[in-house]
Amino acid sequence: MILIVRNMDYAYKSQKDKQILKNVSIEFEEGRFYAIVGPSGTGKTTFLSLLAGLDTPISGQIFYDGEDIQAKGLNFHRKHNVSLVFQNYNLIDYLTTEENVKLGGSKKPEVLLKEVNIPREDWKRNVLQLSGGQQQRVGKCVIVVTHSKHLAEEADEIIQIKDGNLRIQPDYEN
Repeated sequence: MILIVRNMDYAYKSQKDKQILKNVSIEFEEGRFYAIVGPSGTGKTTFLSLLAGLDTPISGQIFYDGEDIQAKGLNFHRKHNVSLVFQNYNLIDYLTTEENVKLGGSKKPEVLLKEVNIPREDWKRNVLQLSGGQQQRVGKCVIVVTHSKHLAEEADEIIQIKDGNLRIQPDYEN
């Protein structure tokens, strides 16, 4: 597992009595695409911020590649392990899939594209010719927050946040 969350609790600093995430434990596998869904205000973006090391939980731990991200250092985690992709994917539209991946680091793009299940025939295609789910996967492990049923259904796994808890569900329901 590339990313592991163990017994994590979170409440906004200004509202400590309102717990947003309650005893959350979940594992994310390398090369998979996850969609986090749920009504507005349930903590989807907050959860993503915690995974990215932009905020810290009240309790619990987050491990990246076996190391506690707080012990290793949140700045280190953000600099070396995390890429935040915004709604429009921020891919360079005049480059191919392979060329976009080359911009992201030193690892061979062929290895990364295989890990995220992008078919070889799509490596030389312009990124605008890829599906939304494929565009999201031009990365290592993708976790996206969405209200889009279409995008959620492109994911390998759909995770719903409700009442501070996470649950993996078989299909999209909001």
